[in-house]
Amino acid sequence: MLNVLIMRTVRVLATIGLLSLIAGGGLLLTALFPTLLSGPVAFLMVKDEPIKAGLIVVLAGSPVARTLEARDLYKLGLSGKILLIPEPPNRLRQELIKLGFKEPSQPISQRILVASGVPLSAVDHLPANAGNTKGESQAVKAYAAKHAVKSILLVTSPIGSRRQCWIFRRALPTVRISCQPTTYEDIERDRRLALHVINEYLKMAANTVGIY
Repeated sequence: MLNVLIMRTVRVLATIGLLSLIAGGGLLLTALFPTLLSGPVAFLMVKDEPIKAGLIVVLAGSPVARTLEARDLYKLGLSGKILLIPEPPNRLRQELIKLGFKEPSQPISQRILVASGVPLSAVDHLPANAGNTKGESQAVKAYAAKHAVKSILLVTSPIGSRRQCWIFRRALPTVRISCQPTTYEDIERDRRLALHVINEYLKMAANTVGIY
């Protein structure tokens, strides 16, 4: 049993090492030549045709850009319910609260929706941040089972859309997932984008072998 565990660990590490070397080495070169990023970026991005869905799910991260996209999908009449995933704890915000700054009564995502005319009855929240996309998929899976959700419009980041939607489809095989990367997030082809792309490929490698 121990030998099997060791061999499995070695295979996982070898796979991660190889994929990291290929993705990181090749994409690091694009840091010097940002115009070469078009191909690697295009592969990371997936957008499905919008569908009539039982739920719009807004993944945590970039709350303004993703919430605006969810608002637009709601306004198009594609779903009557939006599920917000809380943002991770912000240590800087906690420090400001200690200094006397007031904590907003509503998270910014909810404030955007309400200001856009979306009724509070159409907005729901997960109880807490799930840590990463895999955790979010498990939390949404439980929510979907409880509320008999059969289809989801999944609002993601553009560059993370392929990975994030793949994780959700794997976690919710009986739920139809329509991948909807936000159109409110601009992609600047510069050296910072190269680092973002490298990081995304590394996450994909880790997800492939199930360690992230």
